[in-house]
Amino acid sequence: MAKGVTYRRVKQLVTVSFIVLFIYWTNCWKEQDHQITAPQTPNYVLNGQVLDIDDFTAVSGCSLSIKPASLLYEDSTFIGHQVITDSNGIFEAPGLIPGHYSISVYRDDIYIHNESLMMLHEDRSVEIKIPKILVSRLRISISEMMPNLDETDIYGLQWLNDGRLSIIKNQDSMRVIAVGEQGDVFDMIGNPLLISKNPPFWGITFLNSYWVAAGELFNYKICAVDTSSGLVIEQIETPYKVNDLTADGVSLFVTSASGKVYVYDIQTKTYSYRFDVAFENPSGIACYSSQIWINGFSENYFYHFDLNMQNQKTYRPVFIDEDGNWSWISFTKYLSFDESGHLWASNGTMFYKF
Repeated sequence: MAKGVTYRRVKQLVTVSFIVLFIYWTNCWKEQDHQITAPQTPNYVLNGQVLDIDDFTAVSGCSLSIKPASLLYEDSTFIGHQVITDSNGIFEAPGLIPGHYSISVYRDDIYIHNESLMMLHEDRSVEIKIPKILVSRLRISISEMMPNLDETDIYGLQWLNDGRLSIIKNQDSMRVIAVGEQGDVFDMIGNPLLISKNPPFWGITFLNSYWVAAGELFNYKICAVDTSSGLVIEQIETPYKVNDLTADGVSLFVTSASGKVYVYDIQTKTYSYRFDVAFENPSGIACYSSQIWINGFSENYFYHFDLNMQNQKTYRPVFIDEDGNWSWISFTKYLSFDESGHLWASNGTMFYKF
């Protein structure tokens, strides 16, 4: 009899305990309002060093704006980081959520650079190699520069020592040379009916007379053009396509489509190899004293060669307006120095002065 009573009491205690635990669990569920706590958003550290693209020296004092482009986790409060490189060009940006980022680098009027980067689920260390910038604060449209020439396409650019500008323009499938002053009247050289006998021109420089790149497919040459008649007076065949040419007062420097620069001696009529360009298919070339500048139409970079020092430096051309707003200068085709030593570039619709 005592055993039965004990069993019933144990059973009652178990039942009561279960009920109490159930009520406690139910209250806890209500307190959480049926919400499951979300996992913490992961974040990682991005650190690295900013280096000059040519000599790999550290770039100190650079402002880096690290902005999220698209994140793998939603976080409306995260706007990125703004950091400054130290004396060794080193920076650190903690708390980056995995995703895709855009990085803007800026220092005075010396460096401007954009780069994209992917942060995965781990800390990351990077080296950012940046070129110096070449700043233009003056740009003039072709219609402003040459109001009486309604054809916008130009195929060459050459400043003369007397302040005038000469260009090659397209007119009815002919290549003709036009000469004039900025914002003034430009006149074509020679009789158009006779000029039509010339081969197609592109690229232009002046060394005693006008020299142009000319020819057609598999028949390339450089030509001397008479300054009054506009007719070709001398033709020198080349084994490669000449993209552009410039003169140092004695010889012609020409860029080839193969990425090499040759020198042509007009006295001996001979070519000699000078140096390689760091990219294929260089476009414009301009010479001032021992300094040579070359650009690539699809590269969007300018390359500076010092013939005395035998070195090369890389620049990214940028236009900065009066309010300090900047924009990249892209797809420039032709270069020339004016009589004051300023470099000019054209992309076919706009002239930029550096």
